[in-house]
Amino acid sequence: MGWSTPDRSLRPHPLWTRASVFGISLVLGGMAAAQPAGDVSLNHLVLGWIQGNYATPLVCKIDGASRRGLRRILIAPPDEKMKTPESVVRFNDLEAETATRCFTEIGGDTPNITGELVVRHPVTKLRETARRDFKLELRRKRGFDLDIVRGELVMQTVGSDAAPTEPVDFRGGKLGIHILRSGADGLRLLQDLPSPRKVRLEFVTRSGDTYSFAAALSKPIARGQKREGSAGPPAEPSIGQIPEGVYALYRR
Repeated sequence: MGWSTPDRSLRPHPLWTRASVFGISLVLGGMAAAQPAGDVSLNHLVLGWIQGNYATPLVCKIDGASRRGLRRILIAPPDEKMKTPESVVRFNDLEAETATRCFTEIGGDTPNITGELVVRHPVTKLRETARRDFKLELRRKRGFDLDIVRGELVMQTVGSDAAPTEPVDFRGGKLGIHILRSGADGLRLLQDLPSPRKVRLEFVTRSGDTYSFAAALSKPIARGQKREGSAGPPAEPSIGQIPEGVYALYRR
């Protein structure tokens, strides 16, 4: 069975309440300007919208003390050279080898997730209505549901005594990325993280097991930015390097 972050109704964070009034319209306006001109598919538009660096807060017990940190997820820009572009979703290791337990402040224990998934939107045909369909789907669903083409995730229980776990195969599954609604429990978890977009990421295996959590987009990836392995900014800090109560990654 998968683990998930509950979505109970809570008092919304005031900053999000104000931002959410204009959130969808701002996203649509900015997205239209960011996309390439010409005849593009709905798949192109969706992959462009989801790309970026995401993070979700968690707490790990390290040497008897509670340390706050971030689970980091990268959704890479699509490979434009492919006939049907795809994007890679990459989970970075927590790098908390000495931790005895990791958990969220609004839920239970959470594993160390590592691995990569390849995703694409199910509608890939080039159509004149792609931009209109993109806007309609975003307004109606506050996000998108994508096909997981292939990939595995290792969900390792935190702790030195935990037995190794087998990878979970997500081939044929689904990835949902949807903007959190005002009052969602996930917004409470993310309230200290300034972000242009706060979403729920939901990963569903072909057999129906669901893994979901709230995440904040920290830094969109600009078109043309070099991929992993090329020269670029320093690597983001691991959970053990982030001072207690300080989300340095978001305070730049």
